[in-house]
Amino acid sequence: QATDPADPDDSYRIEYRYRMPDGQYRWTLANARASFRGEGPNRTPLRLDGVVLDVDAVKRSEAELSRALYQLNVVLEAARIGTWRGNSNDDRYQLDSRTQELCGLPPKVRATDAFDRVHPDDLERVRELIDSRGERNDEGPFAYDIHMRGDDDRYRWLAIRGRVAVDGAGRRWVDGVVLDVTPQREAEARVRRQLAEVESYFDAVPVGIAVLDREGRYVRVNRVLAAMNGVPPSKLIGERAQELWPKHAELNEPLVRRVLDTGVPVLNAEMRLPLPAEPDGPAYDWLVSFFPLRDGDDVRGVSVVIQDVTAIRAAEAELEAFAASLEQRVEERTQQVRRLAADLTHAEQAERQRLAEVLHDDLQQLLYALQIRAELLAGYLTTDDQIALSGELEDLLARALTTTRSLTVDLSPPVLQGEGLEGSLRWLAMQFKDTQDFEVEIEGEATVVQPDVHTLLFRSVRELLFNVVKHAGAQRAVVRVSNSDSAITVEVVDDGSGFDPEEGGKRSAGFGLFSVRERLGLIGGSLEIESAPGDGTRVRITCPLDAPDE
Repeated sequence: QATDPADPDDSYRIEYRYRMPDGQYRWTLANARASFRGEGPNRTPLRLDGVVLDVDAVKRSEAELSRALYQLNVVLEAARIGTWRGNSNDDRYQLDSRTQELCGLPPKVRATDAFDRVHPDDLERVRELIDSRGERNDEGPFAYDIHMRGDDDRYRWLAIRGRVAVDGAGRRWVDGVVLDVTPQREAEARVRRQLAEVESYFDAVPVGIAVLDREGRYVRVNRVLAAMNGVPPSKLIGERAQELWPKHAELNEPLVRRVLDTGVPVLNAEMRLPLPAEPDGPAYDWLVSFFPLRDGDDVRGVSVVIQDVTAIRAAEAELEAFAASLEQRVEERTQQVRRLAADLTHAEQAERQRLAEVLHDDLQQLLYALQIRAELLAGYLTTDDQIALSGELEDLLARALTTTRSLTVDLSPPVLQGEGLEGSLRWLAMQFKDTQDFEVEIEGEATVVQPDVHTLLFRSVRELLFNVVKHAGAQRAVVRVSNSDSAITVEVVDDGSGFDPEEGGKRSAGFGLFSVRERLGLIGGSLEIESAPGDGTRVRITCPLDAPDE
């Protein structure tokens, strides 16, 4: 081509790989120009002059640079970093696609074109930055953050980083990158807010807080602790607590050292000391906690939290005294109630005995006299009607005497006067066998109890047995007696139909059981019912052995 007379270009430049004598290929650059004889269509090639250069190192460098640029582009793409380049002399810049997206700008712009996309709060600052760099005409790196609106019309914080270089012609070239740092700026804002909140809490909490380094020097002190110490916070920073308050250090310093050495907090250590500001003043109650301040695995210092609990301790002491007084009064009232219950039992028993005596000494004697008179009168009767009427009268008198004798026994069973509880219960079992044809078995042995407890337990068991006969449909019942050092327990167990205690019913809500429960409660006893439909019933009576003082 270079030696073709018809081709106006009489030179060539070509790069090619050439095999050297050692068999290795190297890049070679050949430059040549043809010489001709004659002019126009008559010219003919005369000779070809040229040079050959070894450009292998250059080509290899270009290849390395190409690979590096490719890797850089991959990294920039992965990091979503935009790039841009321009000449600040004519204010023209070229933006890649990522920069266009972040800044909401076309591929080719002037710097002033970006002003419409800058947040109004940042516009003045951006103008000043651009103007100042233009006035200084300086080279080197630069960095600033701008709040700009992207192509989605959403404002983002963009980190602009770049470098200015001036070429031999005096032109100022600018190369830079753009990175979306909105998440970082938002995180920084959150951290600043949190730090502000911590600062607010630090001085607002009603407890003293201090931060000590490993040498025991104050690093931070809140206002409450400064007031306790009587020294402004600024004058405490850098001072050693043990030197300022030696009496306090005797208690605090070992705990501080323990936290520094072990990294384990010490919580709620109680101390009684005067205020550091008033070493000769009254003692206060303090609750002090020590927390390690860690940097990784290392303990860099200790945070001390001090709470004045003097008022709390005084209130607790008053409350304890009041509680003790209240317990004493409750005990006194309980004893009074028990004495009243005993008096009530005494009165009831005395009245029952009086009524039994009236029935026995008066009514029964009158009935006996009537019975004798009726028998004598029968000897004078002659007609059948008179004799029949006399027989009816004698039957009625006999039934009246039987009822009176039974009522006398029910009102005041003689067994209560001379037998212990066990004997009384066995007599009661025989009574139910004779009068109700109902089998009652007595198990266990009863300790000696006071008369009031004896009477109450007897009448309670009798009421429960009547309940079984009337409602349980049972064949038999067992009365078990057991003792402890402080109480006696009597259980009445039947094999009847049972019931649901939660749903109540006649057996659990009758007046008899209510009366038994109330009487037991007055002397500190209790009544418990265990039952289920079809599974019988167990009623447990527990009564204290210590009777109320007379």
